Amino acid sequence: MIDQGFSRKLTVDGQKTIVTLLDIYQPHRKQTQETIDDTVVETLLRDADAFILMYSTTSPYSFQDVVAYTRAVRRAKAAYAHNPILSLVANQSDRPVHDREVTRTEGEALARELDCAFSETSAKTGNGVDAAVEDLVRILRARHKQRRVPRQRSSLWGYFAIRR
Repeated sequence: MIDQGFSRKLTVDGQKTIVTLLDIYQPHRKQTQETIDDTVVETLLRDADAFILMYSTTSPYSFQDVVAYTRAVRRAKAAYAHNPILSLVANQSDRPVHDREVTRTEGEALARELDCAFSETSAKTGNGVDAAVEDLVRILRARHKQRRVPRQRSSLWGYFAIRR
């Protein structure tokens, strides 16, 4: 189930951006490539260019789910002839080290494997959240500039959706 989300205005490098937060994770069941609803993914991907895939440092299951979501995203985006921009975000960085079940090293290794950016955040304290989104906005803008794509609506899907 996907929540309605909420929007927030950010200024990144002097340019205004509207960020919409969407939560698509279904914690009541373990996600696999087969259980992720391709129809929902396809619908959400239609206008999306970039994705933040978030997991909890205290949940190895959410960490494993990231791989399934990444496969679903790439499979759905294959029809659009370009790789989506991905960012792997570890949440709950504010938790004590002994509470962690997924280490920073494991997160960084998965980010290298998925060929994407990596950051750690704390939704509770807000630490790193804006930086993670701003970095992805910069990557998205650089790709649009590189392709000389005219300004158009862009979005991030996963946990964040961005529209400008």
